[in-house]
Amino acid sequence: MSKVTKGKGAKYISVKCPPEFVSMANKNGMVPEHRLLMAIKIGRPLTDIETVHHIDCCGLNNNIDNLYLFKNAGDHTSFHGREWVPGILEPWWMKSRIAERDAARLDALEKK
Repeated sequence: MSKVTKGKGAKYISVKCPPEFVSMANKNGMVPEHRLLMAIKIGRPLTDIETVHHIDCCGLNNNIDNLYLFKNAGDHTSFHGREWVPGILEPWWMKSRIAERDAARLDALEKK
């Protein structure tokens, strides 16, 4: 079972949480799919402060290659910078340019 939910101005897919990741589930036993996929990839439940970033800025694209884990929301916010706020300051025609820029920034973070 899955459903599309809206949170913080973006749409996300929520799925039934498997028992091994129950610490990530909400009161209804659901978890955002992108968080679950990242937890599976790293082999442990995510903490409440870890943030999963969608590289292409689309909260419905949960391909694991489109996801990046930040240790906290502050790092995620700093990564985006003030010039970009989802749904507010991002013109529709910039999404692909933002995704390309973000991919380059993520590559640089990986090399640190």
